[in-house]
Amino acid sequence: MNAMLAAWPPLFLGALCAAVATFAYWTLPTTVPTALFGFGGVAFAADARARRADFRRARDRIASAASRSDSVLVRELTQLYQQHKRSWCQRTSLIWAAAAALGPAGSRFVRRGFRKHGYQWWHITPDGTFSRHCPFFKISFWWALFGLPEERRRV
Repeated sequence: MNAMLAAWPPLFLGALCAAVATFAYWTLPTTVPTALFGFGGVAFAADARARRADFRRARDRIASAASRSDSVLVRELTQLYQQHKRSWCQRTSLIWAAAAALGPAGSRFVRRGFRKHGYQWWHITPDGTFSRHCPFFKISFWWALFGLPEERRRV
């Protein structure tokens, strides 16, 4: 169940894109909006798959670190913060991974960590979206989204 909750942001956004694409198909005379929103639905479906993979890797790393010592757990969570802070979907997957590995206290700990770093509930778009460093213009973003698991690990 936690794996599905970890991927709910891209699943919701993908369903929204699919609904808008369907509406555009039946109401607009051109196919451009339908194609754009259809591509958005496919991209969000790929993102949901990537977030579930992130969830599993983070859950396993947290559980492994928790079984060793508190200092190892803190170091592992710090590394995971850095890897998952860039987007709402990544932060959500880490929050649910901590909940799966450590229980509700782990989820609260990770949420507090993100708030401490300045992230609030309204930070939905990836970091740098509205700057010249927009992640959507980088090939590494698209490899992480659509690439093979080995390529996603390298990004």
